[in-house]
Amino acid sequence: MILEKNIQIPPFPGITNDNLINQVHTLTTDIAVTQLTLSGYGKENQCTYTHTDFYQNIGTQFDSSSGVDLSTFETSHRHGYFEMLLVLEGELDIVVEGTKVHYRRGDLCLLNRNTKHHEEFRGDFKINYFCFSQHFVETFPVSFGSISGWPQNILRFFRQNLDDNSQKNKDYIDFILKDRSIQDLEAANIWNQIKIEMSERQPGFELFINGWLNRLFALLENQDIYRFEPKNLGLLSDKNITDEVIYYINAQKRRITREEVSEILSYNGDYISRVFKKQTGRSILNYCQTVCMEEAARLLSTTSLDVQTIIKQMGYENRTHFNRLFKEYFQMTPGEYRVRHRIAMK
Repeated sequence: MILEKNIQIPPFPGITNDNLINQVHTLTTDIAVTQLTLSGYGKENQCTYTHTDFYQNIGTQFDSSSGVDLSTFETSHRHGYFEMLLVLEGELDIVVEGTKVHYRRGDLCLLNRNTKHHEEFRGDFKINYFCFSQHFVETFPVSFGSISGWPQNILRFFRQNLDDNSQKNKDYIDFILKDRSIQDLEAANIWNQIKIEMSERQPGFELFINGWLNRLFALLENQDIYRFEPKNLGLLSDKNITDEVIYYINAQKRRITREEVSEILSYNGDYISRVFKKQTGRSILNYCQTVCMEEAARLLSTTSLDVQTIIKQMGYENRTHFNRLFKEYFQMTPGEYRVRHRIAMK
């Protein structure tokens, strides 16, 4: 379909612009998979712009003879949803919060819901987009498979930007392809499978899409293939920081250091400690000890692991020190606790 002159078209089919002043794009579905292609750039009457939404089966195309000025699509905007883009062919620049970032074939960028940006139409390229609503992210079923610890970076990014107090967050993540000689992009193959599922909509297609997205997120966490580069353009709220510390401690279920938390969140350890104390009324050390004691009690009552192994698993080296903390918490030693709760082991 070639559009006639002066026809105004939205830059993203299936995505509406609810606020023309602030340029806020919103999804009309929980998830959208789209593709944008610009070809023949710089050649008179040969430049073709094509954008397709595979979920709603909507396509837009025009060439340079239509009289549409591509610069009209370069207005900085932000989203009411998360957007991940994959450069399938060519290269392009994206202006993120006023800073130009260059992306090449195979690179991906995950933008949060508030980061202002726009693509620059200065050459030939093909981009694949994944667009996720807040509801989709909140209900997305994560499957860890056999990969230990996956996918902490992407999950942390989503969590930090789901809270109502996260409006000032302006973070995004770059996933930079390490080997430029790769011909068959696995991320592109995954995107194509999702596109097929969305286009055909066979029974259970939503389940297949969730599965392929799990594969994609696992791929992006593979440090042999991608270089993970988080970009922090705005500060996390105090609640975000506290929630992240609690989440990390609960997930690890072991003794952690302030330096470890500082490295994970990329914030000063003293600052994190002050924020946590202000938000919870407890120190990080105190909260961590509580989690460790509860986990040790669970292991004592539900497994046959010996006490020393449990102590080591909790990250403690001094058995006397651990026993003292455990007795302060449960008013009995680990051995006494196991005897009293041995029924749970039968």
